[in-house]
Amino acid sequence: MNSKVNGVTTNIPLGFTTHAAFIDQSGQYTILYPAGVSDTQYVYDWNAPSSQAFTVMNTASNGHDAYGYGVRINKDNSGSPWDAGQWQFRTLANPAGNQNRISPPLTPQEIYMADHTSWHNAQPGALLPVLSGVYRYWDFNTASDGTHNQAPFRAWDNEIIAFTTTGTTTVWRFCHHWSDVTPDTGNLAFGFYYLPRPQIAPNGQWAIFTSNWFKTLGNDTASTDATTLKRQDVFLVQLK
Repeated sequence: MNSKVNGVTTNIPLGFTTHAAFIDQSGQYTILYPAGVSDTQYVYDWNAPSSQAFTVMNTASNGHDAYGYGVRINKDNSGSPWDAGQWQFRTLANPAGNQNRISPPLTPQEIYMADHTSWHNAQPGALLPVLSGVYRYWDFNTASDGTHNQAPFRAWDNEIIAFTTTGTTTVWRFCHHWSDVTPDTGNLAFGFYYLPRPQIAPNGQWAIFTSNWFKTLGNDTASTDATTLKRQDVFLVQLK
């Protein structure tokens, strides 16, 4: 079946149900995320409505992401060496033209590390740093099957950081978020509600994030998730 927008057939068949959709801060581009596990997103240019043109974005396009004005940051690798502490920068006008933003990557290699990014401070006409809340997962040091995170702690692990979007050299380290993401029950990689999700202020001077503060804040009596039974509070950090 042909995919259509406002009755006009799209330039490529889409053929998927949508998990999520985002619009960049310029309002020019919309990004569609197919439901299920997929390495492919679709970029729609609102400035070309007559063509209903979608562009496939499937080159190092995984990971949590954030959008500026016609640009995207996402946590993935391009080329080698592979490391979890790597992010991609690309313009939405050319989504296949991605570039690593960390060079060289940290060592020793780490695999089980993820993040949530925030770019509310983005401005038109200037590329400003993007904020990230980095967290290790599968941190069960007694695991005997070799599949869990045995990597030594490195810089940026479990920290609130920012990194440059104009080059590959500068990373700012602001604080540890002190959120223990290990689940309270079961063998999941992490407790979902324990993940830090920092949000940067539009002026770039402040950020807030959630943390269970190493599970020292007491019990969450309203929790209905057995993997996250401890309270999480909101913390404010000045980005000096």
